[in-house]
Amino acid sequence: MITNYSVNAFYDIFQKDSNGKLRKVAIIHDNFCFDLDQNGKRTNYGQRFINSESFWSQFGPVIIKKTDRPLNGFEPIVWGVYWTLHVLGTIIAVVAVPDSQNIVYFLISAHVFAFTVKYRYNKIIVYLMASIAIIFVIFLWKYKPNKK
Repeated sequence: MITNYSVNAFYDIFQKDSNGKLRKVAIIHDNFCFDLDQNGKRTNYGQRFINSESFWSQFGPVIIKKTDRPLNGFEPIVWGVYWTLHVLGTIIAVVAVPDSQNIVYFLISAHVFAFTVKYRYNKIIVYLMASIAIIFVIFLWKYKPNKK
């Protein structure tokens, strides 16, 4: 059983396979448990998770890795705002920058985007994305055009 179970966390369940290697067999988040196949893909739509002996009896010895959610469930809002601003900023910069620098800027922007997608559950990355989005929105608010 998981001691100090938190709904605001992700849990990866690992089990040793026949070769002695650790293999992720399930993921628990938002009170649902998802079984994984050999490739790490979900095999079902999820079942209600209950932290009880009856649930854990279906597994042998397991290792549980807990990943806390940095913003208690508001991460998708931060991701959406940041990625929208990132794409819009990239489009504006590619239009405004001369052709010789377009490719370099676009490649750097694509790598930053891929990095933030890959590590979107990392606490530091989420806080960085939130701070950049807030600074950008404050910048837009402060320097909005005057109506005449």
